Amino acid sequence: MADLSRQAPGGFGGLFIEHDEPPEPVAGARAHTRRVVVFLVDTTERDAALRALETRSHPDRFPLNVVGAQVRPARWSYAELYDWHGVLLEAGVREGVVSTGIDVKGNRIVFGVVDAPGRQRFENELTRFDLPCFLVGVEIVGRRVPG
Repeated sequence: MADLSRQAPGGFGGLFIEHDEPPEPVAGARAHTRRVVVFLVDTTERDAALRALETRSHPDRFPLNVVGAQVRPARWSYAELYDWHGVLLEAGVREGVVSTGIDVKGNRIVFGVVDAPGRQRFENELTRFDLPCFLVGVEIVGRRVPG
């Protein structure tokens, strides 16, 4: 996705399928898929970006119809998130971390820690970096379950 983000216009920030719940709660009813949502840093590049992400012209792309996707603004491109994530991991930002990844819907990097004291220690560790606002989220997720 980072490579795709570097190639597509508009600062591709990722995509996901958004579901709407059934209009009436029915036991066993499944949510209905309604739309593909694409994040772009520059939403004025919508048409060009969606054409670049289109599967028919690029069979190696997402097997989704993105041409009619809903576009939402993103603060960061996926490539920026990927690169920052790598920088933080290479710098040894792992004290107390039990999970980490890129949160496409939240358009940020997320680190999971065991508890509140671990969160405080990790946030203190992050202060040694000059990180842009809203780039990193720290969540209490509990212990990692081997699996």
